[in-house]
Amino acid sequence: MTSVATERIGEHDPPAERIMHDLTDPSADVRWTPGDAEKVDQARKAFAAHMSSGAIAYRADDPQSGGEQIREFDPEAAVIVITRPLQGG
Repeated sequence: MTSVATERIGEHDPPAERIMHDLTDPSADVRWTPGDAEKVDQARKAFAAHMSSGAIAYRADDPQSGGEQIREFDPEAAVIVITRPLQGG
C-alpha cells in the first residue's frame, strides 16, 4: 500500500505546483511551477535569501526518506523545507 503523497510525487506525473515551506514563517511559503520562469525566479531568489541568512534547506519529495539537505535551489523539487540550524547554549 502506498501513501497518497507517494502516489502524487512518486513515479507518476509529479504535481505541477511546487512549494517551499518556511518553518520559521509559514506565511512566507513560496509556490511555483517549473514552466513559469517568473515564479521560478522568485522562488530562486527567496531560496538564496534564506541560504545567505544561514538557513538550512531540505528537499522533501519523498515522505518516507525524511528529506535530503540541499544547498542549491532545484525548480524540479516538489517540496523544499527551510529551517534554521539548532542553537546550543
